[in-house]
Amino acid sequence: MIRITILDEDHSLDDIKRGEIHWSNICEFDALIEFDYDNQNICEFYTMHHFMLLQDMSEAILNLLTKGKQVSFRDYGYTYNKQLTFKMIDEDVHIMVYPQKEKNSVIVSPKVLALDFLRALKEIQNLYCSYRTDNLNDNELNVLREYH
Repeated sequence: MIRITILDEDHSLDDIKRGEIHWSNICEFDALIEFDYDNQNICEFYTMHHFMLLQDMSEAILNLLTKGKQVSFRDYGYTYNKQLTFKMIDEDVHIMVYPQKEKNSVIVSPKVLALDFLRALKEIQNLYCSYRTDNLNDNELNVLREYH
């Protein structure tokens, strides 16, 4: 399962609900992305640019599954030295975070990863839409919808 949790340490979501800041600012929030499969440890990646990362992950996971291309994301980490990597080894996808703390990787089948990622995209879109107050930034939402 892939879980995306928006980190709202300064309670900015409340400011969005009150209309004090525009709803589209939610796309810039920090997030925790968790990859949790079976009895494996949870692989966690903290990101400062979750919306951009999700856009890039959409294309990269598609390339990984269709062409077997490994992909790494370096510039999205909460700290500068973090990297999220998806790699095909034999018939499985290995998801790893570097520098690797103890057991910060998971193995999942390509089919499960694809279905979970689509579900996670749908859930994050629903979250965005629950705060949406106008049509501004609809282009950004449509980018994610293209991958369904």
